[in-house]
Amino acid sequence: MLQFKCRKYLIGIDRMTKRLNNQIPRSGRVFPEIQLTPEERERERVSDEIFQKRCRSVFEQVLPSLIKEHYNYFMFVEPDSRDYFFDENEAHALNKARQQHPEKLLMVFRITPTGVCGRI
Repeated sequence: MLQFKCRKYLIGIDRMTKRLNNQIPRSGRVFPEIQLTPEERERERVSDEIFQKRCRSVFEQVLPSLIKEHYNYFMFVEPDSRDYFFDENEAHALNKARQQHPEKLLMVFRITPTGVCGRI
């Protein structure tokens, strides 16, 4: 009985490692039709960098007044209007921001000296 189970187990492994003739190995992008040219990628990178700098300037401007009472809260910044929304809960802060700016791009910070969210 034990030999049969082992043989069946080995057959199962053998089937997993063998590739069938009709299978074509995948390579490349998942959506190959969505590809950016190097110029478009660079344009997006520069645009993102400008957006981040604008948000960071708003964050650094209001940080000294908020850090004592609202340390470690989440803060969403909308750079065009220079509005910011903060709450202890990230979802609540996002909801506040979305009520005022439903279609705008926002950036999230943590009210700490670095402003970093998340873990490494």
